[in-house]
Amino acid sequence: IWKVLRIIYVIILIIFLGFIVAGFYRFADYSKTQQAVDFINSKKITLFDVFGNNLPPKPDQTLNDSTIAGIDANNNFIRDDVELAIFEKYPNSAKIRAVELQYAIELQNELTSIFNNNTWIAVAKNENNGISCIVDLSFDNYKDIISQIDKSKEWQKEVENLVFSTDLRINKRREIKKYETSYVVGDGECDIELSSLPN
Repeated sequence: IWKVLRIIYVIILIIFLGFIVAGFYRFADYSKTQQAVDFINSKKITLFDVFGNNLPPKPDQTLNDSTIAGIDANNNFIRDDVELAIFEKYPNSAKIRAVELQYAIELQNELTSIFNNNTWIAVAKNENNGISCIVDLSFDNYKDIISQIDKSKEWQKEVENLVFSTDLRINKRREIKKYETSYVVGDGECDIELSSLPN
């Protein structure tokens, strides 16, 4: 009987240790996810970004395109080639730069910060903010609904083409689709109040 009790004791001990180890991994995963979500939500454009106070040098394109993240020499979470292209196309419109730079940060997070459903939701909510901001600007600038829709789609597509510029990045975008899930869409908001910008 002592032999049977010892075996039962060992089995219970193994199960107990298994629960402890599983709990530790669940806590570590939760902590990692929460840090990533906080990071995603903290990345916002600033007036310095919109006015180009800290523009990066032109990156080596071969080096830039050799990784998914690319080069971000000025550490504002917008890939340098994307940031420079937006400034080159819209040197006279801070408002268009603002909405496109915001969307660019959010798409960059899509490439670099998603590793589970919760991080996907955080990125998706922020991308919704960026798209809403683009739509708001098109509604402010154009009177008829067709022009508003066309212009907002054009601005979105411009940024998407800049961010997803290589097969490596396009494939990464396809790969993270496995984390897509339902979520509640909030009210879209701009990082910077567009009415505060001069043009």
